[in-house]
Amino acid sequence: MPSGSLCVDKYEGSLWQIPAANTALVEQVKNGTAMLADLTGGGATQVGCTGAPYHHAAIPATFPANGAYTEAIYAVSIPGVLPSACVSAYQALAACQLSGKRLMSNAEWTQTAVGTPSAVGDNGTTNCATNSPGPIDTGSRSGCVSAVGAFDMVGNVSELTPDSGASFRGGDFGNGTDAGLFTRGSLFDPTSGDSAVGFRCAR
Repeated sequence: MPSGSLCVDKYEGSLWQIPAANTALVEQVKNGTAMLADLTGGGATQVGCTGAPYHHAAIPATFPANGAYTEAIYAVSIPGVLPSACVSAYQALAACQLSGKRLMSNAEWTQTAVGTPSAVGDNGTTNCATNSPGPIDTGSRSGCVSAVGAFDMVGNVSELTPDSGASFRGGDFGNGTDAGLFTRGSLFDPTSGDSAVGFRCAR
C-alpha cells in the first residue's frame, strides 16, 4: 500500500522457505501476489521461532543470523498467520531483499504508522494487541490500522528498522500502554533475535 513514496507491506512479515524448483511461487512472492494457500500448496514452510505459541520451523543454518546466506528465505506479507520472529536484523534485511523489498528507516516507519491507535487498551478483539499472552494472527485486529492501511504497527511484534544496527519500533504484545508510535528499542546485536521482534518490508 502507498505510504509517501513507498509501497509498504500491509501486514507484518513472515519468513518462508520455498523449494528452489518452485520458481513460479518465488515470482508470486516477488510480485506480492502469493497467498497462504499458494505457499502451503507450493511446498513452502514458514520459519522463525520454534517455541510456543509460534511453533514455526527453525530458520535453517543456510540462512544464518549474520546474513551470509547460501539458500534463500523469502519475506511475505499475508493475513491470518503469526508473524515470524526470532529473526536477526541481517536475516530480515536479506529476506526483504530476496523478495524485491527492503526494511523501512525509522522515519519511514513512523510515516507509515501514523494514525494507528496507541495506548487505548487491548480489548482482546479489535484493538492493537498490546496486552496479550503472545502474538496474534496478522491483520486480525480490525481497529489496529494506520492511516495508510497498515495493520499492527503498534503491538503484536515490534518491527525491525535498520537504523543504529538493529532498532525496533511500535512495542509488542506485552508492552501494554508503553506500546505506541514512538516506542523503540534495540537488539544491540544485529545478529540476535527475540521472540517479540519481527519485521515489515517495503519497496
